Amino acid sequence: ITNPKFVLQSSTACVDVVEMLFVFGAFATIALGMAPGDRRPSANLPSVGIGRLLTAGVLLGLAALSRETSFFAMAALGCLFLAGYGMPRRCYVVIGLTFGTVVALEMAWLWLNTGDPLYRLHISARHDVGNEINRWVDQGASIPIIHPAIDPITMLLLNHNFGLLTWIGVPSVIWLIRRGKLEGSARHLVVMGGVLVLVWTVITAGLWKLPLVPRYFTLPAVMLAALTGFALVRQWQLGWRRLSVFLAALLLGTNLLALSLDNVNYMYGQHVLVDIAEHQTGVIHTDRTTLRRARLLLEWKQAESRVTSSPAAAGDLVFYNPAWGAKDVQPGPDWIVVERRSLPEPLRQRLARALLPPGLLSPGLLNRLGPGHPDVVLYRLP
Repeated sequence: ITNPKFVLQSSTACVDVVEMLFVFGAFATIALGMAPGDRRPSANLPSVGIGRLLTAGVLLGLAALSRETSFFAMAALGCLFLAGYGMPRRCYVVIGLTFGTVVALEMAWLWLNTGDPLYRLHISARHDVGNEINRWVDQGASIPIIHPAIDPITMLLLNHNFGLLTWIGVPSVIWLIRRGKLEGSARHLVVMGGVLVLVWTVITAGLWKLPLVPRYFTLPAVMLAALTGFALVRQWQLGWRRLSVFLAALLLGTNLLALSLDNVNYMYGQHVLVDIAEHQTGVIHTDRTTLRRARLLLEWKQAESRVTSSPAAAGDLVFYNPAWGAKDVQPGPDWIVVERRSLPEPLRQRLARALLPPGLLSPGLLNRLGPGHPDVVLYRLP
């Protein structure tokens, strides 16, 4: 629950959490229906019921319709299929066929409505600036870039979004599988979850056409957090209570610290613009990006007619948001400041000023510990 990336994704209008719901639901449906034991079942052992297999296939199909990265989960199931893990391979085939049916139905619907059976793949391949993605350049990993083959590992170890999860979680899950004395569906769930984490992480790290950002590792991170929770509970049950409490406190503490370091003020300029538009008379001019990002907020307040991105003339009000509009709006030396707003200095920044020697307080560090958004200013043109 306190996993930083999970919290951030849960408070954002994006599809990642929906994808996780379908993928985790499918894997749990399969694992909880497997036969006791973890060896390859013989013909005499019961296999997962047909209803569970169909449900898992539909859930994975819905995951694929939500986001294409869920095909990584199918790759994890493919590894389990090759190993013949937990149930006869024919059961995996049923899941695959059901998954394919759901995806094929959507392809047929898109073909009927767009004339292109591969419409989803085409928009997926072109929806981002794919030609500008460069794994040799830091585009959000927030780590020292060394080499694309190494950077995913260092990101999982050092990026604040993961806290100490990789350091504690990976050894804990390995211990859980080897020494945790798990049986039945509990062991199936841990093994399948571990395979999902490993396969998803390896594929994401290996696809250099994906930018190296924590978001693409959210699903394995959340699954790893759950498996780590299982390991801590098992340590408690086996009598290692001090270790279990210590590791849990360490994980939770670093998660909360990481959350406090993240920028939660991305939309500060947009919210200020809406507030000013509600109470200020006259039309306000601003940059195109700030206006586009604030448009829905303005509509909710019925103030969209009070803000424009058209060029300003003498006497007009201009809202300057340095976070997005530095290229479109350049305040002149004779512009009249009507109102300036800024976020208060957070506690972490005040503590750094008080406790750290001046030599360590570089502008970059202070900015990292700051509120995350520059001052915004309302000007009137002379």
